[in-house]
Amino acid sequence: MNQINMDIYQNTYSGEVSKVESILDEILNFIFKLNKISAYIRLIFLGLFIITFWALLIFILHSDGNPNSIFLQNPSSRYLVYRQFLSVVFAWDVILILGAGFLGFMITLHLATVYLADIFEIKELSIARKFINEAAFATQSVGSIHIEKGEVREEDLKSPILRIGGPGKAEVNVENVAVFEKIDGSSTIAGTASKKKPYKLEGFERLRSVIDLRELTSTFSIFSRTRDGIPINIIDVNLVFSVFRNNEFRTLTRPYPYTRQGINWLVYQQVQGKWTTALVGLVRGELARFISEHNLSEILAAPGSPEIDQQLNHQRLIAKRIRNNLRHTSRYKSHHLLYGKQKTDGPKYIPIHFWNKKHKKRIRYSKQFMGKGISASNFSPRTTLTNLFFDEFNHSFRNRAHHRGVTLRWIDVGTWDIPSNLILDQHVEAWKIATENEIRSNPRVLSEVKNQARAKEISRLLQQLPSQRFYEYQYQGFSKQEIILKLIQDYAAKLKSARELFLNKKGRVPRQIDTALTHVRKFQLQQYKDEGGFFIGE
Repeated sequence: MNQINMDIYQNTYSGEVSKVESILDEILNFIFKLNKISAYIRLIFLGLFIITFWALLIFILHSDGNPNSIFLQNPSSRYLVYRQFLSVVFAWDVILILGAGFLGFMITLHLATVYLADIFEIKELSIARKFINEAAFATQSVGSIHIEKGEVREEDLKSPILRIGGPGKAEVNVENVAVFEKIDGSSTIAGTASKKKPYKLEGFERLRSVIDLRELTSTFSIFSRTRDGIPINIIDVNLVFSVFRNNEFRTLTRPYPYTRQGINWLVYQQVQGKWTTALVGLVRGELARFISEHNLSEILAAPGSPEIDQQLNHQRLIAKRIRNNLRHTSRYKSHHLLYGKQKTDGPKYIPIHFWNKKHKKRIRYSKQFMGKGISASNFSPRTTLTNLFFDEFNHSFRNRAHHRGVTLRWIDVGTWDIPSNLILDQHVEAWKIATENEIRSNPRVLSEVKNQARAKEISRLLQQLPSQRFYEYQYQGFSKQEIILKLIQDYAAKLKSARELFLNKKGRVPRQIDTALTHVRKFQLQQYKDEGGFFIGE
C-alpha cells in the first residue's frame, strides 16, 4: 500500500514539475523572443537590475550593517537629508563599481556587434549595433523598408532589416510582391493590394526577393552558327514579358494579378542573377536552337523569279484541271437532261450518269501539281520563328516559361546580320551555285530556263542579222534595193543551215522552215527574171 501511494505521489510530483517547467519555458521564450513587446520587457528587467545592483552597492559600502545609518539621525533640515542621500548614492566607490560594470556591458555589446557583423558579412558596424539595440532592448528604432518599382529604395539599402532581418516593417507597393524567409526556412509572400498595412517581420526574417508585377521589357543580342557553320548575329531582340498570371482577372484592388505558385517557381527555381533573366535565357536558347537546326539558305532565303513563275504555273494547271472537270460534269448532265427527248424508234441508249462513270485508271504523279525536285530552299519565314514562342500546339517553350514563373507577351526577333569578314567570296559563290542547281532540278524550272534561253538567242540573232548587217551594207555604199536583196540572201543562208541542223539531229524538218525557204526561193527567182535572167526549161 505504501508503495502504491509512493508511486502516485511521484507521478503527481513529476506531473506538477513538468507543468512548471513548461510554464517556465513559455515565460523564457516570451522574454527572449525577438519582437517589440519582449524587447520592452527586457529593457524593464535591465533597468530593475541596475537599480537593484546600485542599491545593494550602497547598502554594502555605506550602511555598516545597519540600513538606517545611511540617513541622518534627527535631521535638522530637509536639505541635510537630501545632501546625505546624494552623497551616499553617488559616492565615488559606488560610481566606480557601476562604471566598471557599465564598461563591461559596453565591451560585451561591442563584441556582439562585431560577431553579428562578421556572421552577416557587414562592413559597417553601425548597422549591426543598430540591429542589436532594437532587437535586444528596443532602444533604437530601425524603422521600415520601402519596396517600389521592383527594388528597395536607395535610402533603405543600409537598413538592418535588409542586411540582417527582422524585427521591423516592410511597405510593399501595389506593383510589387516581396518574398520573405523566416528563420525556420518557411517563406511568406507579401504585397497584395488588399493589405494596406505594412508587413511585420519576425526576428531574423529576411527579404529573399522582390518581384515586379508589371509588364517588363528586355533587349539583347545573341551569336550562333547555322547547321552549315555560318555565324549569325541577331541584334536587338526585344521582349515584353511578365510574371505568370494563369488567366487571373484584373481588379481595382488587384491590378497586377499573380499566382503564389508562379512566384515560388520564379524565386526558388532561378539559379542566379535577377529573376528577369529567366525568360531571357529561355529565348536565347530557343533562338540558338532554331539557328543550329537550319542552313543559312533556309533562314535568309527569299522567293525569287523562278519560284514565282513556278507558283503561277501550278495555279494555271490547277485551273485547267478544274475547267476539265466542269466540262466533264456538264457533258453528262446535258446528256441526262436530253434523254427524255430521244426518238422512240432510235437506238436504245441509256447514258451512264456522270457520278457512275468508270474512268480509265491511270497513275497520277504528284508532279502534276508539285515539282519533282525541290524548287527552292525550305524557307522559314520570321513568322514561323515567332510562332515557336506562342504556338498553342507546341507547349515546350510555354511550359518551360510557366514552370519558371514567367510569361512571354510579345517578341521581336530582331535584325539578323552575317559578319562580312567571316564569309569568303568563294563560299558565297559556292552557295549561290548550289542554290541555283537546287532550283533548276525541277523540270518545270528547266523548261522555263530553256524557253528563256531560246528567246534570248532569237533576240540575239535578230539583232545580229537585220540590224548589224544593215548598218554594214549601208556603210559599204550599197543602194537600198541591193541591201534588201543581200538581207534576203542572209536569211536564206540561215534557214538552210537550220534545215541541215534539224535533218542531222532529228531527221525531220519543221514545216515552217520549208515554207519560209519556198517563199524566199520564189522571190529570188522572180528577182532574177526581172533582171533579165533565163532558166533552162522555160
